[in-house]
Amino acid sequence: MTDDFYRAFEEKYRGSREDIQEKLSAYQPFLLPFLKIWECPSAVDFGCGRGEWLEYLSNLGFSASGVDLDEGMLAACQELQLRAEKGDMIEYIRGLPDESEVVLSAFHVVEHISFDDLRSFIDEAIRVLKPGGVLIMETPNPENIKVATYSFHFDPTHNKPIPPELLSFVAEYYGFHSTKTLRLHEPKDLSMGDDVSVQQWLEGVSPDYAIVAQKGGESSVLEHFRAAFGHEYGVSLNDLTSRLDNRLNALEDRTDKNIDISYRAEERARNAERKVNDAEKRAAEAEERVDAEQRKMEALKNSTSWRITAPLRFLSESRGQLRSLKESEKPALILRHALLYVNRRPRLKRIIEKILTLSPRLRTRLIRIAAAHRGSPVASEDIPPELAHLNPQARQIYQDLKAYSVEKDKERE
Repeated sequence: MTDDFYRAFEEKYRGSREDIQEKLSAYQPFLLPFLKIWECPSAVDFGCGRGEWLEYLSNLGFSASGVDLDEGMLAACQELQLRAEKGDMIEYIRGLPDESEVVLSAFHVVEHISFDDLRSFIDEAIRVLKPGGVLIMETPNPENIKVATYSFHFDPTHNKPIPPELLSFVAEYYGFHSTKTLRLHEPKDLSMGDDVSVQQWLEGVSPDYAIVAQKGGESSVLEHFRAAFGHEYGVSLNDLTSRLDNRLNALEDRTDKNIDISYRAEERARNAERKVNDAEKRAAEAEERVDAEQRKMEALKNSTSWRITAPLRFLSESRGQLRSLKESEKPALILRHALLYVNRRPRLKRIIEKILTLSPRLRTRLIRIAAAHRGSPVASEDIPPELAHLNPQARQIYQDLKAYSVEKDKERE
């Protein structure tokens, strides 16, 4: 592009110079060893843009220069008095001498070019680098689902995303001794534990990555980079997926436990309900038995036998009073009470007379007992006028009760 469009686009979406300078510090482990080996080592940055990387290298002590096709970007470099020129990256690298550079870099460039140009660039890079030198290629990380499906397409000059494994393989294929994948710029607040949300899984993988490829060289040189190449950088999709799986498994375990607890609680509730139902059933059965007994009692009370035995029940209720009488007085008093009770109930009297007709011996015995205990007839003057209508038997019973009452009054005195 020949206008300032891409420069304005970068400033809006790539971030400020200060933010980018801070992010570039991730490459220090691969840069500082060169300052111990060579004095003012040389470096070339392809697609140098606004010059953030050139400025960073210069501040560290490198002799850095850059190349870019966008004149708006080159103007930003010139404003900072950084060495940068206009040119095609493939043509430019082909013009560099063999083993002339210590560091070659391309930040967010490889996703803009064709795959054939990418292969040519990497093939030329291993020729241009000094033994032990490194090639750095940073690009958007398609492992990040949001980057691959959304933010990568913000830039209209992007070609297609390149997976880390592919870019690393191309470098290995063209003869680089070691390659390292640096996953970069992941959220700082992303927890290192298993507490990963679905949103973090979609967006939390390092949004950018870089392949750092080192050309073979003397072991004394390569030894300086052992720690840098042995370190792990950033968050991969596999890492985050594994952590999310662990969280989901833990949630599933807790859910299973909660379901089990809920099931046991429901089972206890069902057992309690069964016990309540059993108790209600037993209560209903007991109530039915009581109702049945009440119905039986009502039927018994309405029966002829109940009416026939009424005198006996009446006499039974009077046992307490009879116990205080002399043994010789009890039969007469009982009989008199029974006669009085029966005489007041004509229907009952007829029934008893029929029963006594069927048992002559019982009839004779009752007459004999009544005669033996009847005593002297009751004088008419001892009977109150209002009871003058009583027959001789009733008058006798009245007299006996009166005498019994007088005797009790004397005892109390």
